[in-house]
Amino acid sequence: MFTRRLLAGGLGSILAAPGVAGASALTPIPSQAPALPQTGSDVPQAAEDPLVILDATLDSDARLTVATSVNDTGGFRFVVDTGASMLALLTSPRTDALGLDMSGLRRIAGEGVATVTAAVQPGLDIDFGPVALLDQTVLAIPLDSVMCDPAIEPPPFSGVIGHELFSRYVV
Repeated sequence: MFTRRLLAGGLGSILAAPGVAGASALTPIPSQAPALPQTGSDVPQAAEDPLVILDATLDSDARLTVATSVNDTGGFRFVVDTGASMLALLTSPRTDALGLDMSGLRRIAGEGVATVTAAVQPGLDIDFGPVALLDQTVLAIPLDSVMCDPAIEPPPFSGVIGHELFSRYVV
């Protein structure tokens, strides 16, 4: 079992594919990763499942983030959120090169100054290096719609990944 402390110790985020056949939107790329430490003989390990290590770090607020490319444009970091039910991308000048269609912008949460808007973006490829999630539907959320107080620093990440990763991998 890998804990946040162990991950912070330099192992990054270690993922093992659960052996789901036909996962069409998932592209694991073989890696030269170290073997998982033994935690007991009762822990099943599938020899055919690839083990991959993502470029993961803890940010200044102890949030686990992974290096990410969107549609072959790199330089993004996504925060790993176990409660996130959908991929999200915070739009800002950094994401302008992606050419996102924000014409379908709609209110998705909140009221007044706390209103959060988003536009659905189908068909994006989200690449974490050795793992790629292809043809994903992503909520594009304008960063200024979540920054309700100018005194708050923008987050050090550009997106959020949760369910799409955890439903395909054992972390």
